[in-house]
Amino acid sequence: LQVAGTAPALDLAVSNPLDGSTVNESHVGVSGTFQGPANVGITVNGNTAHIFDSTFCAGNVALETGNNQLDVVATVQDGASLTQTLTVNSAGSSLVEIKADAEAGYAPHTVTFSLSANTGATLAAIDYDVDGNAVTDYTTTDPAATFQHTYTSPGCYTATVTATDSTSDIYTSSRTIAVTQADRQIARLRSVYYQLLDDLRNGDIPAAVKAFTVTSQERFESLFTAMQPTLSTIADSLGTVTRTQIGGDIGEIIVKREKNGVPYVYSVNFIRSESGLWRIEDM
Repeated sequence: LQVAGTAPALDLAVSNPLDGSTVNESHVGVSGTFQGPANVGITVNGNTAHIFDSTFCAGNVALETGNNQLDVVATVQDGASLTQTLTVNSAGSSLVEIKADAEAGYAPHTVTFSLSANTGATLAAIDYDVDGNAVTDYTTTDPAATFQHTYTSPGCYTATVTATDSTSDIYTSSRTIAVTQADRQIARLRSVYYQLLDDLRNGDIPAAVKAFTVTSQERFESLFTAMQPTLSTIADSLGTVTRTQIGGDIGEIIVKREKNGVPYVYSVNFIRSESGLWRIEDM
């Protein structure tokens, strides 16, 4: 592990795949555990991981045939980061591959599964286990058949197809399905906004601007510097969060405030950055 930065306690441990392991596919799901503040971003070779309470997963990270280096990076809002590096060997694409039309989404999340096969022999049996519990959820002999499944609970699921051909050769292929809970992501957005208010109350402009995207930081730093004598008062008068909505890598907080008895409503717009962190784009 390589540590950079000095901010809140940050811990990271990759549990899958094992360092030095070999996979028989051209992609791999990466998962593990972490500890840190509410707004943590985790990436694997630049792919944004999905965050749960204390676990993460990055589904289907592309691999080249042969040895591949995986850099798993956890980053917090002030720029502190932690990196774990491991090596995975890929034996190349499987002759049978499971396909999913939507590898990530919010619960309830519906996925349509299909199969790509190039075995050169007729497939005698095709079994799908889409939640990783070693129980077949759907079976068919038709390689063109599709199968739909709805995930109702958040989590990282390993969907696996096992295909047996007419010569009794067996092929397997897996794909990670990440199902997140909107309420948890909404809580992360709100934590960024509330931390911004605390930093403004404390007059900590360098910390406050870290809540914003890189392209917005200079503008808000100038604004906060000009308002520095009254930052605490301004923070207390910004209003109350009334609604939060989120979709994909964008989110919005709706804030209501009153001025001279007149109600005003404004939005705080968020975007998930390349590091996986939620940051304010504008407000």
